[in-house]
Amino acid sequence: LEQAGLATGSAVRFSDGGSATDGGGFGQLDASASIPSLQNLTISMWVQPDAADVGASMLLAKGTLAGDPFALATNAVGDSNPLLWFVQEDTAITTDPVMTVGEPHHVVITQLDENGLELGSTRTRLYLDGELIAELENSDGYEDVAPSVIQIGALNGGFGFTGVIDDVQIYSRELATEDVQFLFENPGMTAAAPPPGETPLADVTVPGDPVVLKSGENDDDADAGPP
Repeated sequence: LEQAGLATGSAVRFSDGGSATDGGGFGQLDASASIPSLQNLTISMWVQPDAADVGASMLLAKGTLAGDPFALATNAVGDSNPLLWFVQEDTAITTDPVMTVGEPHHVVITQLDENGLELGSTRTRLYLDGELIAELENSDGYEDVAPSVIQIGALNGGFGFTGVIDDVQIYSRELATEDVQFLFENPGMTAAAPPPGETPLADVTVPGDPVVLKSGENDDDADAGPP
């Protein structure tokens, strides 16, 4: 269900049940099935949780099992919700309740992997509203063995999110802290190119990439695998 954007323009309101036309369903980036495993990754998005969903609610996920290869989620506990980062079916990060229901937030997860996928990432960082709130060194990396699409507001059609999601950006590089702060302070804009001397990597998404809205129930689904 389209509405005024949290960042700019318009956004999409999701619910954990119903059709895409009345606020249910989820978004799907079909082109993402062809994205290879990325050693370096950034996901940036504006999010406003509007209800206390029961259990894990996916903000963005890639895979057919919970956190395989990765998923960014919230887990409603009341008026404020924690953030969770799943990698290869394991919970890598769980924060304190940090997202207030009914308020917009800027959420960013970054991953730097200098060791190669099989050895895990060098570091993973989670930002909220421009501030670093969690960091892991030598954390688990991920590998998309059977490439699957990226879903926004769902994992494999389940674990639905109730609220608004806007301005989803995915990069094939770890954004620096100053880049994350720039995105928070300038909603709707994209990060600058890598500094001179660094290998330029193509960003996974570009403004205008088509996101397909999928209708149907988006409630907790046993087929999606336990979070």
